[in-house]
Amino acid sequence: MVGKTPPSLVAKKLVDLGLSTGASVIVFCWDTPDCMLPARAAVARQRSARQRVMPPSESVMAKMTGAAMPCTWEEMLAGSRSKAHAYATVFKLLQTHVLKTVPDGTTVVTRSPVGGEPWVFPRTTDSLPARTAFERFRYGEADAQVVLAARQTIAHAQSQKQPVPKIAIFTFDTDMLLQLHGIWPRNILLVWAKVYRVGDVVHRTKKKLTAAQIKNAQWEMVDMNRLIASRNEMASRLFWFLLIKGVDYCTGICKYGWTEKCLAKKAFDSRHPVVSVQSGSRTATVDLNALRLALKDSRHSKRLDKPTPEKGGSHFFVDDINRVLFCMRYYLLFDSARPDFGGPVFLDTVSKPAENPENVSSWVGEPKTAVTLTDEFPSDFSDGGPKACHPSDEASLRKYET
Repeated sequence: MVGKTPPSLVAKKLVDLGLSTGASVIVFCWDTPDCMLPARAAVARQRSARQRVMPPSESVMAKMTGAAMPCTWEEMLAGSRSKAHAYATVFKLLQTHVLKTVPDGTTVVTRSPVGGEPWVFPRTTDSLPARTAFERFRYGEADAQVVLAARQTIAHAQSQKQPVPKIAIFTFDTDMLLQLHGIWPRNILLVWAKVYRVGDVVHRTKKKLTAAQIKNAQWEMVDMNRLIASRNEMASRLFWFLLIKGVDYCTGICKYGWTEKCLAKKAFDSRHPVVSVQSGSRTATVDLNALRLALKDSRHSKRLDKPTPEKGGSHFFVDDINRVLFCMRYYLLFDSARPDFGGPVFLDTVSKPAENPENVSSWVGEPKTAVTLTDEFPSDFSDGGPKACHPSDEASLRKYET
């Protein structure tokens, strides 16, 4: 979705991309506003306040057809109303293209961005893990829908004692790497946009590249099998990733004086586990004392410990820790069975300092207690155990369950 690419061409390219993989099941996921979690509204307000590109007016939106794009995709995706309208338009065109081009033996599963029941082609009553995920879980964000569809596919293979199939996830959202740390990501290949390698340098845009260099485009991919570790190690790694740079719902803690490089080392250092996940009880414990000890001696730039977001007041630091804890619950798929929307609501899990807040240096200098994250609306989904899978997957699942 770049420039003024006609919606019909966008739909065609999406279907063609799915078919090019040779997959027997192709799943398309869209943001669905009718069941978006409440925290998304705050993200939209923040983006609106700082965005430089303005969304189109209603009159401009009305000119959008399959063959014509009245404005750029950047503008169309800049507002929630125009984005929803664009997705709904492409969805209808995608359905038409699927009906015309998808061959026998290939199944397409998706759900309209305006909500409703899953759409499956060809129509079948067979059990399809992706359709089950759409039916059971009301997640508004496409990213979460993808993770649920993948998890359901993996769980279905486990229950049937079949090998976990290969799953390719195409996305331009790098947050997906973090979200996949919340499940057992067996046989998942994460595929981001095409990049251009020139010598040892990787370019993510065609700007300033020659025609010959553009021909060397290649997919940027991550084999999640290589990142599988114990459930607790992966959850701890996720926690450190969120502290580094954050995602839509948190901004990390580097602004308080830690460097990305320092925190990234801790993410892959088994000596710094801060999260333990109890799969049976669907709870997770975050050891804040282990966290503050790991942070205490690695703050390279203490800055001025004044009570402002920029200077490191701990009142704001705790706010950011609470946002990270919210993301942990979201990415660990807690509250997935909430009836009106999938995912958690924001909570002040860690109490804030007094009205005259201490500085960050003193916060990391004082002993802390652990906090427990609970699943208030658990689903009946079970991760199974080391024996609940095909023999070809036993070693990987045993490593994860350790």
